[in-house]
Amino acid sequence: MDGLLRGWMDCRGDGWIACGDGWIACGDGWIPAGMEDLLRGGWIACGDGWIACGDGWIACGDGWIACGDGWIACGDGWIACGDGWIACGDGWIACGDGWIACGDGWIACGDGWIACGDGWIACGDGWIACGDGWIACGDGWIACGDGWIACGDGWIACGDGWIACGDGWIACGDGWIACGDGWIACGDGWIACGDGWIACGDGWIGANGAAMVEIDSNRRHFIGSSADFLCPLAHFLAFHWRKR
Repeated sequence: MDGLLRGWMDCRGDGWIACGDGWIACGDGWIPAGMEDLLRGGWIACGDGWIACGDGWIACGDGWIACGDGWIACGDGWIACGDGWIACGDGWIACGDGWIACGDGWIACGDGWIACGDGWIACGDGWIACGDGWIACGDGWIACGDGWIACGDGWIACGDGWIACGDGWIACGDGWIACGDGWIACGDGWIACGDGWIACGDGWIGANGAAMVEIDSNRRHFIGSSADFLCPLAHFLAFHWRKR
């Protein structure tokens, strides 16, 4: 396959789907010939949505993406990655509009605040410092570890990374997540949502080894694989429903 397609997506660690200059359209109900046997336990289902890799983006619509034990579901409005996961109930994550909706609550980055369930965190009105503690939002919570969360200045800092709300984006370590502008940046790579696609450059996407993708951020083509991203990000943000 290397002679045909330059990149690949590993859905479980041993099976893979070639992307490169090719692409996978699920909404139209097909996978390029010769790629069916590459799934081997990991798989992708899109329903009414679809995945286009050659053009460097992923759209889910009413469908979802499942990769081995870790998976991303968009139709029901949540993202799950192995042991670490982000759940939004019946809500959803919208980056193009600058906010993330979770169940009855939601996270608005463009407007500079985060709402979770019945409670919420207003960035413009003040701030919350966590130290080694955490912030409980409904049944979910945000763990800070040695970092902290400052909302008064419109951002949340966690460890070496931080989350900026006022400016409509979230920063994590050397990378960052931009919601207001409709995209997510991670390390040297980034994930674009507003334009309907995901790009990672030197960054990576994964779920405990379940879904690995690396693309050339300049050419926006999938060129190889790397380690996990979504799970560490999920742990980092701690939008999971079990405490440490």
